Amino acid sequence: MRSRAALFFISVLAVASTALAGLAYNFESTTTGVGARTMTGSVRAEGSKVRVTIGKGDGILFKDGSVVVSTDGGQTLAVMDPATKSYYDLDLGELLGDGLSKQLGGTVSFDIQNPRVAVRDRGDAGKVEGYPVRMSVLDSSYDMAVNVMGQKMPMKINMSTEVLWTDRLGAEFTNFLQLRGMRTGIDAVDKIISAQSAGIKGFPLHQKTTTRVEMNGNTMTSTATSKVSRIQKTKVTQSEFTLPAGYARTESPIQKMMKSFGSVR
Repeated sequence: MRSRAALFFISVLAVASTALAGLAYNFESTTTGVGARTMTGSVRAEGSKVRVTIGKGDGILFKDGSVVVSTDGGQTLAVMDPATKSYYDLDLGELLGDGLSKQLGGTVSFDIQNPRVAVRDRGDAGKVEGYPVRMSVLDSSYDMAVNVMGQKMPMKINMSTEVLWTDRLGAEFTNFLQLRGMRTGIDAVDKIISAQSAGIKGFPLHQKTTTRVEMNGNTMTSTATSKVSRIQKTKVTQSEFTLPAGYARTESPIQKMMKSFGSVR
């Protein structure tokens, strides 16, 4: 995997720290049903720059106590382990959907049909964390056929999301682990997500997404909830978004998985 993020972080170490207007907050993302997990952490963000300190991680990409830094809105990440003074790079565009298909040599592909999306404004919804919020309901559905080495697995996917958002804070402060900030790497699906996001003109404080997947006569349902708390406008410095000196680069869990996959093939 290319180390573009690492090269950038190293190149800015010589730049003097500058105070920037930013935002600090805590987050919690919980998924129930299929893929159940809970992630927690704290965020310091300014524009496209974000620093996430993971409290409770997913046990795969983000371990407890790790620190994640990005300067491009979460597309490329440097994931640091302070305990071992090591880090690895992640390029989300190469890890999801069409990017993953290329990484696997085209052995996995995705075919999307019948995409539908609708955004409804439910109006004022009181206050969350002291901020006035509006509620938007985002509904989408599509048919997807996953082709794994010639074996097709057709499925129908329906998603419904309720978002409480405020226009008192900018959408650019949304971190890459919040539900609305995630992308799938599948072009047709990401267009649906972009269309949904167009109906939200601010910062999401609370989101709840229910996903239903129908495949081979079975239905799998999961519910993902994301919320933020302890929001503070603050000053951040450039040094918070750089890689500390002395950290050694290591392979990411994805690189290790790819090597294992290659040996199995």
